[in-house]
Amino acid sequence: DVCALNFHTHLTCTSPKCTWHSDPSPEPGLDISVAVRRAELQTLLTDFQMPEFLAAHDDYICGECGDLVQKTVAVQPVGQALLIHLKRFDRRGHKVVDDVTFPREFTVGTARYAFAAVVEHQGRTQREGHYVAHVQSRELLCCNDAQVTETTWVDIASRQAYVLAYVRVDH
Repeated sequence: DVCALNFHTHLTCTSPKCTWHSDPSPEPGLDISVAVRRAELQTLLTDFQMPEFLAAHDDYICGECGDLVQKTVAVQPVGQALLIHLKRFDRRGHKVVDDVTFPREFTVGTARYAFAAVVEHQGRTQREGHYVAHVQSRELLCCNDAQVTETTWVDIASRQAYVLAYVRVDH
């Protein structure tokens, strides 16, 4: 698959006296969905992989001692492209307008990626708005319905990304 990912989950008991842990089989995926806040893309991806404590009320307790469980997710890209979905809408459907800076090239694990495209949502809510794509072809292009024009990286980098596409360049 072109956009294939594996999500590796590691579960560990939080009690220092307990040695329980679990490494379920990797779960396949096509994109990474990250919460939007004012930050660099690399920071959001790092935060996505940070350990979190699972709530006991969700039945996430250690099967051996009953203590809380910590979950860590590691992303392993296995395809030729990487899709990153930025969660631009809150629970009420209003747009989150925080700027997320994204680079022309970056690394996930041991894989290097180059910018291929960004889709932005122009509008204030999920129910109203318009989608515009900015793509890397022979030159940088803005694709707005039937109108395709040349653009610059400065213009693209100023957009509020909704979906980012990168292609692997380390082969």
